[in-house]
Amino acid sequence: MTARPLRIGLVGTGFGTRVHVPAFARCPGVELVSICSARLDRAKEAAERFDVPSFTDDFRELIDRDDVDLVDVCTPPDSHLEISLAALDAGRHVLCEKPLALDAGQAEQMAVAARAAEERGLVHAVNHEMRYLPVRRYIRQLVAEGFLGRPQFVTTAIHVDHGTNPSMEPYYWGWLAESGKGGGALMSLFSHHLDLLRFCFGEIHDPSGRIATLIPERPVLGFEYRDGDPIGPDTPTFGTRPVDTDDTAAFTATIGDGAVLTVSGSWSLHHPSGVRLEVYGDGGTLQLLPDGRLVGSRAGDGEPRELTPTFELPAAGDDHYLVPALAALITDVQGAVEGVGDRLFATFEDGWRLQQTIDAVRGH
Repeated sequence: MTARPLRIGLVGTGFGTRVHVPAFARCPGVELVSICSARLDRAKEAAERFDVPSFTDDFRELIDRDDVDLVDVCTPPDSHLEISLAALDAGRHVLCEKPLALDAGQAEQMAVAARAAEERGLVHAVNHEMRYLPVRRYIRQLVAEGFLGRPQFVTTAIHVDHGTNPSMEPYYWGWLAESGKGGGALMSLFSHHLDLLRFCFGEIHDPSGRIATLIPERPVLGFEYRDGDPIGPDTPTFGTRPVDTDDTAAFTATIGDGAVLTVSGSWSLHHPSGVRLEVYGDGGTLQLLPDGRLVGSRAGDGEPRELTPTFELPAAGDDHYLVPALAALITDVQGAVEGVGDRLFATFEDGWRLQQTIDAVRGH
């Protein structure tokens, strides 16, 4: 007897159709049955493009469908609370984009509702798909196996040009520039890396830091941007609008069993050095370099050598580079629904803990 497919209703047609839909296509036993957008024409266009039988501009209509098992919330953070709570209340499994909510108060409401939903057999997950990148899973494994001994010092730098590169969305004014919609580098970009730190090393304790806005105004696009639309140096804009979100942050904390943690970075840098992670323990060292290579050495073994991850993902091909990782996450969620699998995905509880760190750094 063949198991029934996991039937998904997708809310959001930007990142959702560019990354989530191709990920669904890579998952046997997963079926996209309905698409929702705040604009009905966009929902209709996406449904026709991907041969999805249903579309709507009302997320509650999607949630109430008898053929929806899981609601995939792929909208800006200001709507995550309402949609996710409605889906859980209706008995649907939920996959929600990161960050989980606008603040820790909202995230706690969602975590409490998710815990209650578990008693009804429901699965809840946050889309921190980077947990499934082979090098990140391998770091987690090495730490668990004692490669470092006891981790003592963890430092990561996130130096990128998303906000200075006209080919990237954060260069322009949009929801990422609005705090009321959950924008900012700390919420958007840093949240991934904070989750990865928790995934590999444990809970973050007593964070203290600062945020800043290096570029206080952003150019306004001359058209209504949709995630994935072509943009670049020649894209038409008209004037600028003020930004009320951070593009830069730095903080210190402890992590796991007391290792010192430093995190710093910005997406508004020119000629940045990339993303780097360094971990030092009493028995070894690991360094994830900006070019993606992982090097490490046990104490007394000489200079660090390149380490090859033991995990693999299929090639992205023509898809967005995160599609294979997201497909792995969705497969893991599908397994959890069926009572099997690794359950490496972040839960609403993880999302709440992460949001507490973000709020502390922001001074909330």
